[in-house]
Amino acid sequence: MSRTSILRAAVFPSGIALVCLALAGCGRTERRIATDETGPHTVAIVNNERISYDEFQRAYGRFLNQWESLLLPETAQKKEIRNIVVQQMIQEKLLDQEARRKGIQLSEQDVRARAQELVAPMDISDLRQSTETAQVTLQDWMEGFERRLVHQKLVQQEVIDKLRVTQKEERDYYTRNTKRFFRPEQVRVRHLCVAGRDVYDRIAKALVGGEDFVQLIRRYSITPDRQADGDLGFVQRGMLPQQLEQAIFENRKVGSISISRSKPIQTEMGFHIVRIEGYKPEGIKSFEEAEPEVRQILVREREPGAYQRWLDQLRNNASITIDNSLLNGEAG
Repeated sequence: MSRTSILRAAVFPSGIALVCLALAGCGRTERRIATDETGPHTVAIVNNERISYDEFQRAYGRFLNQWESLLLPETAQKKEIRNIVVQQMIQEKLLDQEARRKGIQLSEQDVRARAQELVAPMDISDLRQSTETAQVTLQDWMEGFERRLVHQKLVQQEVIDKLRVTQKEERDYYTRNTKRFFRPEQVRVRHLCVAGRDVYDRIAKALVGGEDFVQLIRRYSITPDRQADGDLGFVQRGMLPQQLEQAIFENRKVGSISISRSKPIQTEMGFHIVRIEGYKPEGIKSFEEAEPEVRQILVREREPGAYQRWLDQLRNNASITIDNSLLNGEAG
């Protein structure tokens, strides 16, 4: 779930997490459906919106297909699974309704971009095969994907963005977990890369002549960091190609520029010139340095509980009815 795996687990539970979440919300605001309320093919009603038996059967079939290797064939377990599936469908319906109430929307461009990120390593035939294996059409997969993105955006807005952490809590956590914030040796680097040796020599001559390094980066550099004027930020060992890393960490003097006519820095990308912008020895980060990370940790720890309380409130304020006789009449 980028923002985080915790958010994704909260919004899109699976396996045992799904079991726990579904059963945790059962029963508080639910009642059985009277026969004259639904007609013969409604499994549940959530705030006047129906979940049909056909919808339920498709979701139930997908669940069995996904978790078949972990399931036992006993009828009692299948009845429990049917209840879990309908509870998940109720939860999704509640999220749909709340998203509409809050005006949560996604543009087609946003959905397409997120889908492309997710399936980029696959071609369309691989994706279609994967959806068929999961017993869902490609169109249904896309609709479900968009639905999950809307749910994520809703939870981000209504739960995560509203979590608050005080500075005292941050300081207390930092004090208790100081060793967690060890910082390896770091060097801040401004970087220029060109493809050919002739261009490298021309730039080296210009630098010796006093030309501005940033202006040369903007004019000649071929790597994406050119957009940030070559600023790579603070780097540590293991982040860069070996030849480049070696040159950076051998010469850590702030302000120095790596220019060598006899032995320039060269990698598969081309020829490199770097200027050292800053240096931090290894050690424990100060509280001020660690504070954003501390805040993120504390917020992440609180997300599941906050999400569950918010979801419980949605359930408690909802009118939910389930036709248990229809739901469990054909446990197979």
